[in-house]
Amino acid sequence: MKRLLLAGALFACRPWGGHAQGVATWVEQLAALRTLEQTIQQGYTTVKNGLTQIGDIRYDEYQLHSQYYGSLATVNPAISSDAKTERLVATLNELVQRLRMELAYWQAQQPIDQP
Repeated sequence: MKRLLLAGALFACRPWGGHAQGVATWVEQLAALRTLEQTIQQGYTTVKNGLTQIGDIRYDEYQLHSQYYGSLATVNPAISSDAKTERLVATLNELVQRLRMELAYWQAQQPIDQP
């Protein structure tokens, strides 16, 4: 592929009629093209490495947050065995039971016909 590009570049630079370019000019242009190719390759490598690092950082951040939120599902044994916590859980369960009974009562009521 490179040779095809090089041949195309040399063909495009060849003298047409009265425009006489020497071999020295072609060599200079070839050297400039090779320098440009190296610069583009270095830029591509830099961008690729940068994007890889961004992806790695993003993945590490995600893992860190996932571990944190996953740890919230586990209750600390010191807290779960505390007397205040047990009273709060009992009160919460009692409230849920009352709400279910009230909901059942209101759902059992006959709707009032409106004129």
